[in-house]
Amino acid sequence: MLRDAEPQGDYITRARAAYPEELNRAIAKALCRRRKTASASHESTQVQQSLEPTKVKKLIPLRGKEEPDKQPDARNSLRDVHKWVTDRARYIGIQVRNMIFQVFDKHPEVETRILDSLGRRSNDDVVNATWMQNLREKIAELLVRNKKPDMEGTCDTSEIDEEGYRTCIRGRLLEYWARVVDDPGRKCTRWTYQGAPAGLEIDTSDLDGVFPQVMSEEEEAPWDALTTEYDTFQNYMGIEDDDEAYMKRWKDTTRRASWTSLTACKIWQEKWGDPTLSKLGCIKKTKININMETGEAVTKSRIILDCKRSSVSKAAKRTHKAVLPRVTDAVQSLLRTMARSQEGVTMLIADTTDAFWLIPLKKE
Repeated sequence: MLRDAEPQGDYITRARAAYPEELNRAIAKALCRRRKTASASHESTQVQQSLEPTKVKKLIPLRGKEEPDKQPDARNSLRDVHKWVTDRARYIGIQVRNMIFQVFDKHPEVETRILDSLGRRSNDDVVNATWMQNLREKIAELLVRNKKPDMEGTCDTSEIDEEGYRTCIRGRLLEYWARVVDDPGRKCTRWTYQGAPAGLEIDTSDLDGVFPQVMSEEEEAPWDALTTEYDTFQNYMGIEDDDEAYMKRWKDTTRRASWTSLTACKIWQEKWGDPTLSKLGCIKKTKININMETGEAVTKSRIILDCKRSSVSKAAKRTHKAVLPRVTDAVQSLLRTMARSQEGVTMLIADTTDAFWLIPLKKE
């Protein structure tokens, strides 16, 4: 907001909060409307005086040294991503939203089930698979109608299950959508059916233009020189005896390749050399789940793969860094949305279960 200070010369010094431009303009317009409608009273005189300044200065200096932004191209980061949404992406997105609303109007019971599932620990079978697939096909038809001249005229909406790569993500639908709207990360969508690089033998050039490039300061170890002392190798203490942390966690065989012996594993990857083993550990955290009616304590187990001790991390080339959004980015985006919206704004968290394991790794 704007606030008064002592007059200095021909203007009054003001302090402006770090609001988005749109919200500052909205506040200024509201003050001007109040000035026009105010009666010729003492209050009117005060409002008029408060709107006279022609210059803005910092009333209270910021703490710390003010430095220029080291990342001028925000497109190569996850900060202020709304600024990089193209008109084409917005146009397609609005049509998809309208399509989903129309389907909900025809099937209100589905929307009810989705809303009732919010806050639950498990949302399995909330939406009928046939209903969801029909919606995907409608979205695919929309994307095909808006495709570019060099794109194929069909869009695959099926799960990825081929050549050893499996994921529940509709990777080709995601890639087609990204290509239609020129998403900066469209090349990375291929990882769902071609596997993601780990920075060892395969480079990570697909990230060019998505995240800023970096030069690793540490000396890299050659990946083909990695070795493991098989006779003495052990995971961290206790993890293999903990069924809750270990066995149940890894019961979904579609997310991993498994062998009954080290010999079988060596045969499978013999063209890439002997396998390198990294230790598994487990971190347990207990908390009170406030969304549960009983308020019972919930214990979460997090599996840790220690790639540092096995030197796998050192052998992996780090070519890009992820510039994560700050809390202030979320606040600024919320204020911008509030300034443009005539309705209330609701904030939700979309947390994907085991998101890290949904993208397969390249066999190499």
